[in-house]
Amino acid sequence: MMNYFQKRILDTVFFTDNLECFSGKAQEYYDKCVKYIEKNARSVLIKRHPRDDGKYDFAEGIRVQEVDSDVPAELILGRIQGKQIYFSYFSSIIIFMQQYGYEYNIMYSEDIYQDNLTSKTGTWHFPSREKVEGYCKRFSGDKYNFIDL
Repeated sequence: MMNYFQKRILDTVFFTDNLECFSGKAQEYYDKCVKYIEKNARSVLIKRHPRDDGKYDFAEGIRVQEVDSDVPAELILGRIQGKQIYFSYFSSIIIFMQQYGYEYNIMYSEDIYQDNLTSKTGTWHFPSREKVEGYCKRFSGDKYNFIDL
């Protein structure tokens, strides 16, 4: 069995989340996440949130593999050192990033935030950029990059 966590095979890990609960524009955001990651990735391991059923269509030529959504993200953390790490939404898993010495990228969409404020399509409150960045700084110090999509 191949070890897809090896650097030469896997270069990017993408932790997703269900954003349908925030906005009717979630698929547009998923597409933006994919486009951004595609710029630097040759291979992507997708770790879906258990409630995420979004569609992530990466370009042909990018190797994509998914971890079963029932597998806790904490179980793969020890195996992703040296990989580019992306989050589609801030997650409790970021509290472990500093412990492992990982730097990560958190994506954010002002469009989702504005849609959540003004429309009735979301059932949960989507936090402001400042609030999300505050969580990241609190749990990760300066070991994260904020990506505005």
